Amino acid sequence: MSTSQHAPFTPDLWWPDLFATLTPADKDIFIQSLAANWHEGWVPSREDVADLIAVHHGDLTPLQAARRSADRATILTTARAV
Repeated sequence: MSTSQHAPFTPDLWWPDLFATLTPADKDIFIQSLAANWHEGWVPSREDVADLIAVHHGDLTPLQAARRSADRATILTTARAV
């Protein structure tokens, strides 16, 4: 699996279990939305996608997902600085 910005963008193939909870229409919308951001330089992690799908299902609020994303970014930044 490659999540490189230059590889084919197929998050539904990278993490099929996450997309299994979506209807075909919702799956297409998610992939299109993720792809638009990917083309702008964002490479989503499994956790990012899982949180966005959890927001869609009502399991997380958008604010909770944003905080979780910020926490992950802080951890990565801290780890790289060490």
